[in-house]
Amino acid sequence: MQCTMQGNTALLWRHIVEYEEKTILPNPDNFSELMEGIEQRTEIANSVEHLDAIIRMLEKRGITEYEITAVSQEGNEWIDGREFPDMAHLLKAHEMGEEAYINHMRENDLELQTALYLVELDFRLLLLEWGITR
Repeated sequence: MQCTMQGNTALLWRHIVEYEEKTILPNPDNFSELMEGIEQRTEIANSVEHLDAIIRMLEKRGITEYEITAVSQEGNEWIDGREFPDMAHLLKAHEMGEEAYINHMRENDLELQTALYLVELDFRLLLLEWGITR
């Protein structure tokens, strides 16, 4: 799984864009001189819209040669857009798998457990009120 966190939101990588860019750096032997170089760069796109924005940015900078690689996220789609406290929790969730993670969250969600308990309590009180006992 290849993924980025934007705040607490997990965003799956959809495309990798690789390109070369000319750079001008100080000559390490003589700092008063500049030297040209080529730097390998990589951009990550989390959506088709993001990919389009990266391509437009490259073209504005005069870069027309780039390689786009689609990233297969089969089996990871359930993670995309989900909230996690940090990358460690995201990686643990991925390791657990979707079903195990959802069950884990249900079991450990105190608010949900409290709501379910109150619904059950209301139901039992209603049964008592109607004179139905088990």
